[in-house]
Amino acid sequence: MNWSVIIPLILFTVAIFLIGLWSSRYVKHSSNFLQEYFLGSRELGGFILAMTMVATYGSASSFIGGPGVAYTQGLGWVLLAMAQVATGYFTLMVLGKKFAIYARKYNAITLIDFLRSRYNNSKGVALISAFSIIIFLFSAMTAQWVGGARLIESLTGLNYTSALFIFAVAVLVYVIIGGFRAVVVTDTLQGVVMVGGTLVILIGTIIAGGGISNIMADLVAENPNLVTPYGHDGGLTPAYVSSFWILVGVGVVALPQVTVRAMSYKKLSCHAPSLNNRNHRCRIYHARDAFNRCLCKTDHTWN
Repeated sequence: MNWSVIIPLILFTVAIFLIGLWSSRYVKHSSNFLQEYFLGSRELGGFILAMTMVATYGSASSFIGGPGVAYTQGLGWVLLAMAQVATGYFTLMVLGKKFAIYARKYNAITLIDFLRSRYNNSKGVALISAFSIIIFLFSAMTAQWVGGARLIESLTGLNYTSALFIFAVAVLVYVIIGGFRAVVVTDTLQGVVMVGGTLVILIGTIIAGGGISNIMADLVAENPNLVTPYGHDGGLTPAYVSSFWILVGVGVVALPQVTVRAMSYKKLSCHAPSLNNRNHRCRIYHARDAFNRCLCKTDHTWN
């Protein structure tokens, strides 16, 4: 076993357990259990809102699935993924403000509450939305659990079953005992780790690659299409890119795990700092994509 990885993993797991315990005190002493457990009593500030948005949206697909695609497609995939920068504006400025106002008006706790009240207490809308969330969100979450387990497996040398058990127990414990407040605070911790780790990797990659110009030259030598918007084989067509931008830049607004963040912030003034923080982090992630993932195609080696 790789103890240099396992020890930080244990410390991180203990930290999120402590966050769960800390958050459980708010649940116990809250005068409104549902508001506190599912929305954190609508007390999210700008920084926490930004971090929980990033940690929720920048999940296994961004850190596990995305690198493999960028390795194959080159900088075209980075350009395509930049649609995520605009996602914050759509989610918080287009949806978030009005969504939060009406959610408070309807006293909605969940997305299903909101839809039912918005459509004249329609049971049909409530049932359809509930079944849709259960079916499709369950499928999406399965990928996250598999991704987390595979990551722990690759880093620690544990078998997949043990890694999945650790991941599942850690998540279930702090969510069950701490509710939504525990989720967003652990998201903030994870967001800080993600941003810090990404900066270290980005800077180290540029140094290891001999500078940005040298990295670009190596990519061109490997395959000139790697530095074009169209992918290594021209497969990133305008139709493909535009459909992806609609899916990622606009369609994400409807994700339940994203919309609930729009229901839980403290006040509208939280929007501006959260948007700036979130979009700066998205740009850092994509800069890392450009130089770190594509650097794997060059002949440089790490010492």
